[in-house]
Amino acid sequence: MPPLACPDCDRGIERDEIRARTVPRPDGIRTTYRCPFCRGNFETVAELL
Repeated sequence: MPPLACPDCDRGIERDEIRARTVPRPDGIRTTYRCPFCRGNFETVAELL
């Protein structure tokens, strides 16, 4: 499987390198992902494939 491209730094990120953060909120659960290189946050992984 090819690496994902970070939307901020455009580097390739392997799936096991992505940092995920899940936060419970009153309106549901929110998960954000972080690039290990530039520390940029993004909402979905599917759009980066």
